[in-house]
Amino acid sequence: KNQAARLGAHFHYDTALQDGGFPRAAYASVLYLSDVGGPTVVLDQVADMHCDRWPEVPQEGHLVMPRLNRYMVFPGELRHGCMPVDDCRSPRYVILFNFWARHTPSAPSCQVPDFSSYSPVSEWAVTS
Repeated sequence: KNQAARLGAHFHYDTALQDGGFPRAAYASVLYLSDVGGPTVVLDQVADMHCDRWPEVPQEGHLVMPRLNRYMVFPGELRHGCMPVDDCRSPRYVILFNFWARHTPSAPSCQVPDFSSYSPVSEWAVTS
């Protein structure tokens, strides 16, 4: 899903909102496409149908700074987000991947890509 990332500090759970909002990915991941932008923060806080935050106040958090080609994976049920660094207004370039074990979100959150119009990289890549 393509969306603007100029959100400032924000935290969320990866959910299938159109499917009721509670299915969570087994794993969430972030691939950084540059060294610019704020860190990803993962908290020890989860949510379920009975409680929107547990524990009420996070006890631990982990921070990962952007670095070109850095790839991070964490349990998809954890609350996470990104934070700006100082007054930096540079956009954050990332690709987010979610891995679903028991649920397949409906469109537009989960789509099977159509590769029929893409030629294999080996047809046009420069090789030595």
